[in-house]
Amino acid sequence: MKIILLFGLLTLAAAQFTNKRNENSDSTFLAYLKSDYQPCVGTLIHQQWVVTAAHCYLPYLQVKIGTANQNIQGWLQDQDVNYELIFRHPNFTADSPEHDIMLIKLAKSNNLHMLVDLPTDISDLNGSICVISGWSQNWNYPFRDADIQINHMAQWLSPIQCKGSSSRNITVRSMNNMFCAGMYPHQQNFCKEVSAAAAICKGQLHGILSWTDGCVLKGDIGFYTKVSRYIDWILDIIEKN
Repeated sequence: MKIILLFGLLTLAAAQFTNKRNENSDSTFLAYLKSDYQPCVGTLIHQQWVVTAAHCYLPYLQVKIGTANQNIQGWLQDQDVNYELIFRHPNFTADSPEHDIMLIKLAKSNNLHMLVDLPTDISDLNGSICVISGWSQNWNYPFRDADIQINHMAQWLSPIQCKGSSSRNITVRSMNNMFCAGMYPHQQNFCKEVSAAAAICKGQLHGILSWTDGCVLKGDIGFYTKVSRYIDWILDIIEKN
């Protein structure tokens, strides 16, 4: 009964969050990173800087910033933005989820976009409710870019709770620079979602999706890079470039 009640409250909160964002904003903090390989979600933390996952392979990258489409509810039209530089974390390797974070510098633009604040505290937020934001694709249009933004509620779980929530070998030590969040520990929903979704916790960007065995935009457990662990690296890159 408690689980059902909690789920109901989270669903209501998610609906309220989505409605508020649609009413009060004509833009979004999400970027659509299109390439010849696979798309990824980018999150705007600065008018010229996007953060995403280092595992995103982006040959012939096109950066698209979503703006509200007034004609079709729930859909977004995009605006192309040129980019200048890409910075993968220097300690990232393809055979490990550690340090799965990357910065993209955009070209200067006269357009102002919604931004997300970086974390101001490195403490874990176990038990907190986060909003997972990403792009999904409409099944009726398989050849169209994934241009539907979805916000889904998820609970930040402790490292102990994360163990056994994925097919990968998860240890408490391996979670030092990561956290997991979701609603359904053992479900594996399927959807056409874009990699590197953002986890917004207490109004700040705390996570970038590294991997999931299901669909985080439907409540499955996702494993996220802790952005708070990389604040110094992010600010240093921005300052020097």
